[in-house]
Amino acid sequence: MTPSLSFLIPVYNVQEFLDECVTSVLPATQAGDEIILLDDGSVDGSSAMCDAWALRHPDRIRVIHQANVGLATTRNRAVQISTCDYICFLDSDDVLCWETLAAARELLTREHLDLLTCDAILWRQGPPSLTISHSLPTDAVISGTEALAHTLQDDFLSSCCRIYSRALLCAAGPEIFPASRTYEDNSAIPLLISHAQRVAYLPMPLFLYRVRGGSITQTHTLKRCLDQATSLALPLKQIRQLQTDPALRDTANLLALSHVVTAVRHAATIPKVTLRDFTQVIEAGVQSLTLRGDALLAAVDASPRKKVLRKHAKGMLQHPRRYALLRLLVARWKQFHVRLTQRTP
Repeated sequence: MTPSLSFLIPVYNVQEFLDECVTSVLPATQAGDEIILLDDGSVDGSSAMCDAWALRHPDRIRVIHQANVGLATTRNRAVQISTCDYICFLDSDDVLCWETLAAARELLTREHLDLLTCDAILWRQGPPSLTISHSLPTDAVISGTEALAHTLQDDFLSSCCRIYSRALLCAAGPEIFPASRTYEDNSAIPLLISHAQRVAYLPMPLFLYRVRGGSITQTHTLKRCLDQATSLALPLKQIRQLQTDPALRDTANLLALSHVVTAVRHAATIPKVTLRDFTQVIEAGVQSLTLRGDALLAAVDASPRKKVLRKHAKGMLQHPRRYALLRLLVARWKQFHVRLTQRTP
């Protein structure tokens, strides 16, 4: 029997993109499926647009209105009210590749999967689009532990490029995605993969990930940088507690370190960023790692990303204040250069 699918779409102030998103999902649905639009306190026209879609397709679309609580809590609530066998998340400014769903359903049906990973397309205004693929084996069902090793190496932890059994999500508890945090996928996806028994990979794009200015992922604040720097703290702790393969531990820590480095770079774009801001991000990120000191540097040296990560790792571990001060000086120069360029006729 073909499994049913719940498409869970949190909605917040996306009236410019919502119609395109919902229009892309409808051709992928069949009898027994549902599209749940969770309006997270939108203050533009998105709320009315959700209601209009539900009126046009009452057999497929449900709308939930709520006060603004953020993306993570909205997703958690959506899982609890969903009713289908499998769940597909989609952000309301993205577009589903509905053509992929036929192949995905066939694989889910044949293999009784807990989790299916698919590709994605980074979709920008202007520059050419980029397909994000994975290193998981094709035409094979693997364990969650094996899938996790590949996923941490690939570093694409988007919840939207995967289809999950509802049983897997519900077993993870009511707070799958950590509330009141950004980069919630970094925390949730490794944990979900590790709990899955049967995982497969379909090398076809499941969605178009719209990269746009002003979106959550393109706007940086100190809190957002702190969230990114510590986003893999829970998976790191679980991997350490399970005493799994040291190679998996090293891979997870190197991925976490790369996110600390990126969080520091993002902090440089914060207006009037201070030395204390950089210090907070660095200290929080380093403390979230389960490899420290020489052990971390040894893992960096054995990594293909040694050239990128080693100078940052040494700076954060051995000279954190000097490293933070250098980041501040670079940030001030870049921000000054931007202002100078904007003033030039």
